[in-house]
Amino acid sequence: MWSRTPEIPGTAGSAARNETERNKAEEAAVHGLQRSLSEAMVRLDDGATGALDAPVDPQAAFSFLDGRAPRRHGESVIVFDHGRPLAWAGKMRIDPYSVIDPVSVTFSPFYTTMNVVKVRGDTRSIASIVLHAAPPADRLTESVDSRVAPLQGVASYEFAPPGDSAGGPVVLSFQGKPILRALPRLAEPGEVRFRSAATLRARGIVALVILALAFLVYAWRDRRSLSERLCAIVVATGITALVPWNSFSNTSRLFDPAYYFSRLAGPFTANAAALLISSALFLMAVYAVIRARPDARWPRAYAALGALVTLGVGIPIA
Repeated sequence: MWSRTPEIPGTAGSAARNETERNKAEEAAVHGLQRSLSEAMVRLDDGATGALDAPVDPQAAFSFLDGRAPRRHGESVIVFDHGRPLAWAGKMRIDPYSVIDPVSVTFSPFYTTMNVVKVRGDTRSIASIVLHAAPPADRLTESVDSRVAPLQGVASYEFAPPGDSAGGPVVLSFQGKPILRALPRLAEPGEVRFRSAATLRARGIVALVILALAFLVYAWRDRRSLSERLCAIVVATGITALVPWNSFSNTSRLFDPAYYFSRLAGPFTANAAALLISSALFLMAVYAVIRARPDARWPRAYAALGALVTLGVGIPIA
C-alpha cells in the first residue's frame, strides 16, 4: 500500500537544511560537469591528433576517419589540407574557418561547442563536441549537458563565456586560462522530493518483487501442500493488484497503459506487464491443483480455459 503513493513523510526538511543540501547538490553538479568536460577534451585531443595522419587522397581520408574509434553523438572532426577541407566525420555544428585557438568554446543561437585544433605543417584538424543544444536543436543531436544533467540530478546547465562573472564557476580551463563558465539549474524542491520518493519507491517495489518470488519458491517446495501454494498465489495476486506498475511506463512498453489497457480485470489488465503477471499466477494456481490432484479432470479444463483466455486477452499486445 505504501508503494502506491510517491509521498514520503519527513522529506520536506527545514529551510536551513534544504539550503545546505542545495549548495552541496550544486557543487556536486559542477564537479561532475568538470570531469565530463575534461574527459571530452581528452577525446577531442586524441581525435584531432589522429586525424592529422589522414592520407592526402580524399576518398582514403574519409575511410581513414570513418575507421577510427567510434565517436559519440554530437562529436565531429574535420581535416584541412593547405587550407581546404580534405575529409570529415560527424556533423559539424560550427564554422570551422573561424576556429583558430588550440582549445576554444564557441557560442551560437542554437549550439555551444568545445573545439580542439591541431596543426602539422599544411595540415590542420578540428575536433568538436556539442556542449549544449538549445530547443529545437536538441532534437537533432545529443550534448554533453543532456547526458551529464540527469546523472547529477539537475535540470540543465547554463553555459557562459569566461568574462561573464555571473555565469557561474569556471568549469573549463586551458593552460591556466579560463574558457568556459557554467551554472547548474537545480530542480525545484518539490521535484527533488518527488524524484527521491519515486526512486525509493522503485527500489522498494524491486525488493518486494524479489521477496514475493522467494515466497513463491518457498511455498512450492512441497508438492502436496496445496493450501500453502494457493495462499502464496493469493498473496502474489494481491501484490500485483496493489503495485502501481504504470509508474514504470518510462522504462518499458510493458508497463505503458497507452500500449495496452483493458477494463476486463481492473488492475490485473491495466497494462501488458500486469496482464502477464496475473495470467502466470492464474495458470500457476491451476497447475498447483493439477499436481495435487493428478486424477481430477476439471483442473485440466480450467488450465486449457485459462490459456485460451490469456491468449485472447493478450492478442492486442502484439
